[in-house]
Amino acid sequence: MPPIMAQISDPKIAFAYLRPACVLLTRAPTATNVEVLSGQVKEVDDATLQQLQEYVLFPLRFVLKVPGPKNEKLVQAVAEAVSHVLENTCVQSWETLRDLLSELCLCLSSPTDPGKPADTSEELKSAVLRCLDALLHAAYGDIIFKLFEPIMLPGLGAAISLLLALAEKEKSRDVQAAALKCLQALTMQCDCTQEHVVPSDPERWAIGSTMASFLPGITVTVARIITGDLRQGHAVTIGAIKVTYLDVHLEFLV
Repeated sequence: MPPIMAQISDPKIAFAYLRPACVLLTRAPTATNVEVLSGQVKEVDDATLQQLQEYVLFPLRFVLKVPGPKNEKLVQAVAEAVSHVLENTCVQSWETLRDLLSELCLCLSSPTDPGKPADTSEELKSAVLRCLDALLHAAYGDIIFKLFEPIMLPGLGAAISLLLALAEKEKSRDVQAAALKCLQALTMQCDCTQEHVVPSDPERWAIGSTMASFLPGITVTVARIITGDLRQGHAVTIGAIKVTYLDVHLEFLV
């Protein structure tokens, strides 16, 4: 068995190691260059990666912002690379949380009708939803509560509508279940085994007050999911029931 290589723990060494791949990716945004950077990032330990988080995310997010149609393999590679960063670090900047949420939702949206899911592969949707879930779990401290401020209502509503559309219309059961899981995380009602920010009573009230405006649409759509395809499997049905129960519970807190 080959020896296990020690991860890079010195920020200066890690920066020098990652810099060429970061620069190359901004100049030539290809799936191969994303995979090179992703492989190098995995050689950096978590504490050091936390210090270099914004630097590493910049070229990956730059790829998503390049105007025009994008190759699905490229977007999927970016989503997988960003997922690794988010699963091993904390997002401490509100601007990063807000902007990444918007960028990932755009990856799932139709370019001609942003309110509807894009006609892309199951693999791409799964990768982006995993990334979105990682983002919401990586939010550090109280920045997650800024999502429920009045100024964020349009963006939050668009994200919820998109996730509901994926949960209802997507043919893949895995994508449906992943969309419902993201919806739970987005509404601060995730019940997975990871650590979660626990809202105080005033924060929970604020979340419930914001979610009240979305509750009718959520309950109607989720009811259609529950009573829709009998072959959809228990994971989708249970996920839909959890979303309904938890969001109604939030509403009663208002």
